[in-house]
Amino acid sequence: MKTSQSNRESTIRDVAARANVAVGTVSRYLNGYTLREKNRKRIEEAIRELGYKENLIAKGMKTRKTHAIGALVAGYDEYHMSVIKVLERQITQRGYTLVVCDHENDRQILEQRLNFLLHRRVDGLLLSPSPVDPDLLRKYQYAGIPVILFNNDLPGIEADRIFVDNEEASFRAVEYLILMNHHKIAIINGKPEDSTAIQRLAGYKRAHHNYNISLHEQYITAGDWKEHSGYFAAKRMMDLTHMPTAFFVSNFWMTFGVLQALKEANLRIPEDISLISFDDVDAFRVYRPGITTVAQPTEQMGEIIVDVLFRRLEGENNGPYHTRLPCTIIVRDSVKKL
Repeated sequence: MKTSQSNRESTIRDVAARANVAVGTVSRYLNGYTLREKNRKRIEEAIRELGYKENLIAKGMKTRKTHAIGALVAGYDEYHMSVIKVLERQITQRGYTLVVCDHENDRQILEQRLNFLLHRRVDGLLLSPSPVDPDLLRKYQYAGIPVILFNNDLPGIEADRIFVDNEEASFRAVEYLILMNHHKIAIINGKPEDSTAIQRLAGYKRAHHNYNISLHEQYITAGDWKEHSGYFAAKRMMDLTHMPTAFFVSNFWMTFGVLQALKEANLRIPEDISLISFDDVDAFRVYRPGITTVAQPTEQMGEIIVDVLFRRLEGENNGPYHTRLPCTIIVRDSVKKL
């Protein structure tokens, strides 16, 4: 008599048989190795059909805890390191080790790092991502490894999400410029496919709409979060027939590029042009004039990430946790009232 698959737990051999691949191929997939696209899709379909999530590593990998947490960030910059500092302090206090990697906003590097951390058998993943193949993160889900996203979203992934309220923060920054009588406001934004950039652009547009100020597409430009893109975006804006009276720049690296471009053009802040930047880094506090910024609550973010992570590690599973933290406008001397 044939035994029904639903009456027993699935095994790695069941997955291999259903996917029509070797057991060793399934094992390589589970350990984070790159497979041919055809085999990868077969294995993932078999895992879903057989309900292998419980059996996978919950009975194997996850019974052998490594007490290591993976953190994957875009770079070792001041913003990310301020979050990492909180994570490392609190995770270490709980007897775990934090393994930090960066992906440089490069999709190929990000995928390599995700595979590395999976192969390293981390107990949890803290991810500040750029766009990536969602199937890579589903490997973590199949393995029962909690994933927490911060700073940038990945739609379609079941994970805890701890972000700042980018749209509201952007709205408040642009509103501040409007209340200082600026109507020609340029935004130098990040990668247009990143959720962070999408939300910041939405806040910029909402402020214009709420105050009945016309939007001009020539004042909307996208960079790649890096210094050189801010530099060239500012140069393009300065070549316009009607130059903006204020820049709203979506991160501190691009602001450094903007400052260099303004310096080369002998344009003074705030006498010739006003400026607000996302990210309240140390340099903006000592720069003269001081740069008005949008400060992100990195300490609070780090604390919440650790709290949610360890609730997951202790077995709490009451659905994904989502929160958006408010930012603060730090007013200094880089905005002139017109």
